[in-house]
Amino acid sequence: MLGGASKPFEARMESGPDGRAVWTYKGLDDTNADRAATLFLARMSVWEVAEELGISRSQAGRLRQWWSAECSGEVSQRPAL
Repeated sequence: MLGGASKPFEARMESGPDGRAVWTYKGLDDTNADRAATLFLARMSVWEVAEELGISRSQAGRLRQWWSAECSGEVSQRPAL
């Protein structure tokens, strides 16, 4: 069984206030997968879903693949984003 440290997250390297590079990160929750499924059902594109949810197109693409497989009964786990 996996612990909380194994939860998916997004990391970015950004410029800090002093101009130095700093890493920032945020956790990704399952609500994005649920919201993405609703948007894909509404026939939105991967690009549109990415924009709507504020995630990358590659993350939206993985959610689309999961959703397609979920609809066909092939998988039951959401992708790690």
